[in-house]
Amino acid sequence: MGVGGTLYQLHAMEYTYGAMEGVLFTLQSIQALQRRNVDVCYPSHGKPITAVDSDIDKLGRRLMDCVDLGRGLRVAGRESIPESIFLPNPKFIPISRHLLWGGVWTCSNFYVILSESGKAMFVDYGHGFRPNMHVGPDHDGLESMRFVEHHLDELRDDYGITDFDLVVPTHIHDDHTCGIPFLQRHHGTKCWALEEVGQVLVDPAAWTSTPCTFPKPIRIDRWLKDGETFQWEEYEFEMYFAPGQTEFHSVYAGMIDGRKVAFTGDNYFLAEVVSGGKTEMRPFQTTVLRNSFQLSMHHRCADVMRQINPELICPGHHDVLTCCKQDLDTYCDFISRKERVFRELVGEPADHYIDLFWTRLLPYLAEVKPGQTLEYRLLLRNNIEHAVTYEARLLPPNGWRTSPEFQSLKLKAGERGELELNASAPKAADNVRRLITAEIRIDGQSQGPLCEALVTVSEG
Repeated sequence: MGVGGTLYQLHAMEYTYGAMEGVLFTLQSIQALQRRNVDVCYPSHGKPITAVDSDIDKLGRRLMDCVDLGRGLRVAGRESIPESIFLPNPKFIPISRHLLWGGVWTCSNFYVILSESGKAMFVDYGHGFRPNMHVGPDHDGLESMRFVEHHLDELRDDYGITDFDLVVPTHIHDDHTCGIPFLQRHHGTKCWALEEVGQVLVDPAAWTSTPCTFPKPIRIDRWLKDGETFQWEEYEFEMYFAPGQTEFHSVYAGMIDGRKVAFTGDNYFLAEVVSGGKTEMRPFQTTVLRNSFQLSMHHRCADVMRQINPELICPGHHDVLTCCKQDLDTYCDFISRKERVFRELVGEPADHYIDLFWTRLLPYLAEVKPGQTLEYRLLLRNNIEHAVTYEARLLPPNGWRTSPEFQSLKLKAGERGELELNASAPKAADNVRRLITAEIRIDGQSQGPLCEALVTVSEG
């Protein structure tokens, strides 16, 4: 807790992936503190708190506002579906003549667009069933994915598809992309992707600091730009950068069988909301702070959805949805309301205390030979409301050599930039993965070793 009833860092509330248990724990903590009748509090960050009871009350109300948001702070589980409906052979659900849906029983939704020429375009391609991910208590929290081919025989036998021509991923997450290397390797399938998405897919080791990155590199055959229109067979699509559940996310749309269809990945879903004593299903934008989040990112998603103005939404999970202006109004209102709640929970500038990845070290995973020099890119984005000077230096493992001097970069408010930092490995290999960090200073004030990477020295 800080002066005025704020949190120091919002992302510290996210104890596990997409789950904000920290809000509950903080509520319990300040309630216990209030029972102590403390006169002054000395927090780890910031000034002493003298109006203890007043600030506790403020923080309690703000935390409850966050609780009341409900939607988007944790991805909801799917409804139970009798296995007899889709086993032993899961079948596509035809949405229209040329658009097929893998169904809610797949691990993550994928879609197939059919061309009159006998070709197929995939929108994502992940696991056929969630157990294929090998995650959960029975795997000790470790993930060891094993992709198994699914639905391809049905495309050949029932729909006459002769060419699995193209896949266009909506975003980077492994449950949506793990089947793409299989399509590429066995069927020569092309992959087109938005630049912001493709940069992670093609070099996942560099970006492993972001969650749910599929470890196998995916070849990108065409790089698409934000706002670009692309043609596949008889269809035309609009591609947009929409940093929602993850920063590395796109939304794209096109006319299919007379309807404007949007493929929204993990951004747009419905959740139950009780209003006026009635339960309603309302759209929301998912929020996972560890996937990289700034307030403007979700406003960009709102703008994209307004611009697309779809009649049908094909999301990455759950049911296919119809969409109208009222739905988009509700979706955009949720994003605006979430910003107000988040801003009241932290100090200003809010993004500085919300954004977990305002600095990032690339590559995150690397393996080098003895004596080799490794070049790092330190990515920076200025969330402070005025120009500041960033300085950085690497803090390498024992035996490594790097310059002790800080490299500097001045960024305007809202501006992004990067620094190049080098480190040389020791002369002998040890085949041990070690931690390397970067110390950051903002206008001369050290922020500590805020970002990290992992490196192994190996004979290869």
